[in-house]
Amino acid sequence: MPIFSEQELNLLTQSCYKNPRLAEWLERSLTEGPGDYDWMLTAEGFYPDDEIPLFENILAEIEHQGTIYPATFVAVPVLCQLPERFPQQDHSVLLETLARIEESRRAQNDDGQPVPELIRDKYFKALTHLSESLTTPTLLSGPLK
Repeated sequence: MPIFSEQELNLLTQSCYKNPRLAEWLERSLTEGPGDYDWMLTAEGFYPDDEIPLFENILAEIEHQGTIYPATFVAVPVLCQLPERFPQQDHSVLLETLARIEESRRAQNDDGQPVPELIRDKYFKALTHLSESLTTPTLLSGPLK
């Protein structure tokens, strides 16, 4: 059963590179995990999408040089579930990424496309829940709206 509504699937097409696999990657990340967060530190050369960790593929679509997209608002609630689903993994890179995305949102560094209020609410609720569930304060601490 798909985890995204038609509206969310439409917004997922409004990403940086408009890769049609973004919804698939997000769904897979919930069952397979994000992959190696530090992969970019050691990777050299060209890799096909299927050899790149899910997190890297997702990140390339939802944030680019400080710009966020409508797809970002759909993807972030999924990413916020990863620390609870995979508690054995160090998610510090994910938390830093989410904080950077939130900074971009606050600075209105977006592509100018509208995001429905319902989707924005899910985004805020997911970040709030994640922030409250963390045992140590992070850059996500503080008001979100």
